[in-house]
Amino acid sequence: MPKIDKQYIFQSRASMAQQEKVLEDDLKRGIMGNDGHWDTEQMRISFNTNKGQ
Repeated sequence: MPKIDKQYIFQSRASMAQQEKVLEDDLKRGIMGNDGHWDTEQMRISFNTNKGQ
C-alpha cells in the first residue's frame, strides 16, 4: 500500500474517532433527542419570521 494511502487511512480513522466522541458526548447530554439542526420546516419558519430584520 502506498504511503499516501496509509496516511489517508490514518487521518480518516482519527477523524471518525473524533466525530464518534462528539456524538457520544451529545448522547450523554441528551442533545440528540432535541436536535433540530436539520429540521427544514423549523428553518423555513425561522427564515420567514426573521426575513425583514
